[in-house]
Amino acid sequence: MASCTDTMNRSRSWRRTGECDSLTDWVGASKPKSKSESSPLPIVGRLTRGRLPGAMLLQVVLLCGLGPMEAPAVAAPGQPVQLQVSAEPPHPYVRARLRYRVRLLTEVPLRRPTLSDPEVQDAVIKPIGDDRQWTETRDGRRVKVWERTYLVIPQRTGELRITGPALTAAVPADTGDDAGDPSRSGLIDYLNPVHRKAPDLILDVRPPPAAAGTPWLPAEAVSISETWSPASEELHLGVPLTRRVRIEASGVPVRQLPEIPAPAGDGFKAYRGRSKETQTIDGGDYLATKSVEISYVPTAPGAWEVPALELPWWSLGMDEPRELRLPARRIRVVGGAAAGGEGADADLNRRFTDAAADDLWRGPWLTALLALGWLLTLAAWWRDRRRRPASGTVPAAAAPADGPPVALSGLLLRFERACRGNDARAARGALLDWGRSRWPERPPRGPLDLFTRLGADAAALEQARRLESVLYGGRDGNTAQWDGLSARAVLEPWLTGAGTPAADASASRLPPLYPALSKTPARPAQSVHRRTRRSGSAG
Repeated sequence: MASCTDTMNRSRSWRRTGECDSLTDWVGASKPKSKSESSPLPIVGRLTRGRLPGAMLLQVVLLCGLGPMEAPAVAAPGQPVQLQVSAEPPHPYVRARLRYRVRLLTEVPLRRPTLSDPEVQDAVIKPIGDDRQWTETRDGRRVKVWERTYLVIPQRTGELRITGPALTAAVPADTGDDAGDPSRSGLIDYLNPVHRKAPDLILDVRPPPAAAGTPWLPAEAVSISETWSPASEELHLGVPLTRRVRIEASGVPVRQLPEIPAPAGDGFKAYRGRSKETQTIDGGDYLATKSVEISYVPTAPGAWEVPALELPWWSLGMDEPRELRLPARRIRVVGGAAAGGEGADADLNRRFTDAAADDLWRGPWLTALLALGWLLTLAAWWRDRRRRPASGTVPAAAAPADGPPVALSGLLLRFERACRGNDARAARGALLDWGRSRWPERPPRGPLDLFTRLGADAAALEQARRLESVLYGGRDGNTAQWDGLSARAVLEPWLTGAGTPAADASASRLPPLYPALSKTPARPAQSVHRRTRRSGSAG
């Protein structure tokens, strides 16, 4: 008999049909009471509380045996659990893909199986597809088979060792003693740990055969195609001829597809574009595609031939060399552009512009353009500074005879609506927009600066100062205390009469140094102001 020690547990609970169930798993190791007993025995227990009050079920799973290292590393034929590996072809070429398959055969159900990946040096290995599983009959026994496939590409010749994967699982134990005891049925599960290690494979990687072409391209299948634009055999001088070439291959990754050459011929210049590559896994194998666009530009009239393209490759299925070829094409080039060749000329101009732009924005040209732009900006700023009037007055835009400009009228309406709603912030924004529209070169910094330029009297300046104080003052910074109607009655006459010559003359940058000697303010604007105040008080 043994006692349990070193236990750890994990609990779960859930609600089912309105009543609570709970499940507790615990794992421990048995401790032998005498030297005659075996080593510590792994035990997995499960305690379930059912929906009936007080109903409990204890299920104990015993992992029989002394541990996974007791099991043989490689299963002998006839054992219930086996691992098998294979490679196809058995003698691969360097940089040619091979298939590595792992098969797990079991006659008994597996509990918590874990299968590691194979390991290999000096090769690229990649699992492909999903695991396959099926059931077959061997020697009169039903066997369940799992299969996993890898693609391996050796990177050097010589010996290639692929370390086999390892399986860790548990299988039900055959306990004949408890078979006839119905009281123990379903309470105790006996499991045997299983550890299997697949054998290592040693492959001999061969170099490319002497009959293979250059570049070395081993694949299952390769195809090459092309399209021409324009498709006619007559071409006008200066019109490019475009050749689009596409390579498709299976059984080879896209990085091993060769670059498509762009050979030039007599009377032509060849320009090769950037390659476009794609790679997918289709049917358990690589499917790679590479395409490129080649432009041939005729340099002289006459009959010329665009060179052919040849692509040698090695067939892995037939184990023999193959070659693909795109034939040459004869073109007759006539001098001058065709009358209806505007589309081709536009395409040629676009290509030339793109190439020129790429060259322009590389190297020292970018630095030179930026320096030139900076110098032009500096010269424009200096010229504008020299042209400014020395008196410091800001020239006012002449208003039409029937009133202020349309833009200023719209801003005045905004100012009136803000004043009627006692919205000090909106009123200030309308005044600043009015000032920017009137003096775009040097807009006023605030309402006080605006009415100072208009030559307003002390009452208007006090209203402008009060507007700033209400918005940004510390003590009086409460917009609810601002009287918009009173401010409009004092400030609006200076805005509507600002287009008169007398108002513009008084809008100086600084107040006069000697007020007593300066000219009196323009009376037309003040008289308008006084009349407006009388009308406002009368109303």
